[in-house]
Order: sequence, then C-alpha cells, then structure tokens
Amino acid sequence: MDVDLSLIETICRGYATRDICVLEDIPEKKLQNAVKYFPISSAKRTYVLYDSTVFKGCKHGIAVCDNGVVYKNDWMYDPPNYKHFKWEEFAKLNIYIKNDYIYFGDYCKTPIVTEQPREMLVDLFKKLQAAISIEKDNEIKNNCTWMLAIDGKQYGPMDEAEVNKGIAEGDINPNSTFLWKQGMNDWELPINIREFKKILNKFNSKDIPSLPPIVNREKAETKELISDKLDINNCKLEELLILNCIDLQKARLLLELRDKGKKFYVPEDIGSALDLKPHEVEEIRGIAVFNLPKVSRGIRRVEF
Repeated sequence: MDVDLSLIETICRGYATRDICVLEDIPEKKLQNAVKYFPISSAKRTYVLYDSTVFKGCKHGIAVCDNGVVYKNDWMYDPPNYKHFKWEEFAKLNIYIKNDYIYFGDYCKTPIVTEQPREMLVDLFKKLQAAISIEKDNEIKNNCTWMLAIDGKQYGPMDEAEVNKGIAEGDINPNSTFLWKQGMNDWELPINIREFKKILNKFNSKDIPSLPPIVNREKAETKELISDKLDINNCKLEELLILNCIDLQKARLLLELRDKGKKFYVPEDIGSALDLKPHEVEEIRGIAVFNLPKVSRGIRRVEF
C-alpha cells in the first residue's frame, strides 16, 4: 500500500515532547539501539521513537517508521513481545488504552506506564489511521474513474481491473472503444493509454476481431442499419449494446446468465430475465435470432 510519507511526517511532528522523540530530535544512541534490539533495521527512516525502558536504553518501546509501526516489549510481558504492523494492517487496527497498556487490536499490546505519552501516542496513531484511510479511499475513487464510449454512447465509471478484464475476454473492443478519465484532454483508444498497454501487448492483431458495424442509436431507423440479425445466444457485450433497450448493466447480466447455462429461445425469455417493458421486447423481436439446437437437456422444444 502506497502511503504519503510527507503527510506521515507532518502529523508526527505535531507530537514531539520530552518523552516522544520525533525525527531529528531522536538521540542517535537511542535510534541505534532501536535498530538493533527492536529491530527496525528494515526501515529507511524513523519518524517517532518512544523509549519505554526504565533506564532509557531504548531496547524496547514504539517506533513509527516509513514502513509502518513497530513495538517491542520486555521479555517479562505476555507475547507477542514484538510486532511490526505494515501500513495497510495498521490502518485497520482497533487501537485503545486499557489499564497501563496500548492495545493494537485485542491481542497485541505494549505497556506505557505514564499517562500523558500513552494518551498522546494513541491520539497520534488514530490520526495516522485517519490519514491512511482517506488516502486509500481517494486511491479507490481515482481508480474507478474510467468512462467508456461505445458506439457513440457513454458508459461507466469502471475501474482499471474491470476494463482489463473486458479487453481480455473480448467484451471491450480495443479498436473501437474509447476511454477517458479525469485529467485526460480527450477520449483515447486503450492502445494509447499507459495503464492498458500491458494487457494489449499480450494480443496480436490477428487476435482482435474486426470492427462491429457502427450504429447511430439515436435514430429511429436503428433496425434498418443492422445488416445482420443479432444472435442473442452467441453475441458479445458490445453487440448487445446496439439495442436501445439494453444498457451496460443489462448486457452484463445477460452474459452472466448465458455463462451459467441459461439459453434464450424467444424475445420473451430476455424480457423476463432482464425485466424489460413490452415495447422493449418488441424491439428485440425485430432484430434478434436465437441460434440453438432444438433439443436441450433431453427435452424437445417445439417452436411455432
């Protein structure tokens, strides 16, 4: 999990006291002992160091580092006597005070016998958690901003994983589907977007199907522009979107039902599955075909 370390540093600087050492105020000897005895040798930078030893040798205590939060207890306390919480794990912990201990969840605890630093440290940890949670929410939000333009109509938002899956499974044609997210000047094909070049490089040009017919969905004569009937049981997602009555959500549901073994025989089957209105069923009737064997699962279906 990526964390804004400049924000971590800013928050930590607000908690510098005689007992809580921050950044350049951390004594070199204490830091050397913490690196050796906690240990915090894998950290590149230490923001906060709290020494819980009686003689202030800093062989145990708490450290906030660039790679998370570490505590080390004296051997006389109940295990675990050492724990390194990486940022993602730390953000989810329930941190609280009980008696003379700071608890990290219900099983990890470290003794802080003095009340003031105990309360300040818990306050610091909760602010760090809040900052990390906001970052994570923003990361998720920013990742879910891809809009798709298919056949002149806009869909989304979708996250990067959904778009990659659509390309890999052939539901999104990289030659005709345009993508956009905040910060881009204009719509672009996936091949021109850094995030999707990796998935596209796995395919040769021969793997990509030819472009489907472009249909102006705003015109009433949509049916006349489609040269071939739409095979409901075999068509792809973007072909389903040619229909005015089927949006992206309904198209995905239909494909999901097909993947589970559902077969469609007449327009009414689709209307029932997708909860379509009567006039929408009639639209399907005019341009759809249902290429299926006449015998399915041992039962003969007679169509009139």
